[in-house]
Amino acid sequence: MRFFTNQVLAFLTYIVIEGIQCCLKGQHVVLTKIWHLKVQPLSSLWLAIFMASRTHYLKGAIDWSLLKTWVPGIIVGAWLGGVVASYLDGQLLQKFFAGFLVFVGLSMWFAFAQDKRTMPPVWECGLVSTLVGTVSSLFGVGGGSLTVPYLRYCSLPMARAVATD
Repeated sequence: MRFFTNQVLAFLTYIVIEGIQCCLKGQHVVLTKIWHLKVQPLSSLWLAIFMASRTHYLKGAIDWSLLKTWVPGIIVGAWLGGVVASYLDGQLLQKFFAGFLVFVGLSMWFAFAQDKRTMPPVWECGLVSTLVGTVSSLFGVGGGSLTVPYLRYCSLPMARAVATD
């Protein structure tokens, strides 16, 4: 639990530093040293991601065949989300994000997406993974908020869905 708490604090530190940088940008302050403050918390997040992935791997919980079909779509979707975001107005993007949060919250609260079907064909996984990559990139969220509920909808056990995500 202590490791997780440190990662949360590192992430919050990163957010605070970003806020300070935004506030000082208009004051013509030279921000050469602030980069070092941002890199350290961010680098510790990568360590947490690596350790979690390693744990899932050692437990044999990752579905590698499924992961291989999802990775190309997520990469294309992440690029596509960046392109789409460059054309959207900030206010409209905020409204879409609010709707996205309501959708994810309701789907988790009511758990309507569990064990409804079997895994779809590869082309459908590619389409869904591209959509997940696009939405994740567009809203700046982790793909797990979409991937895990979808994989649960396709009857993948929760531990395997989380590990594969």
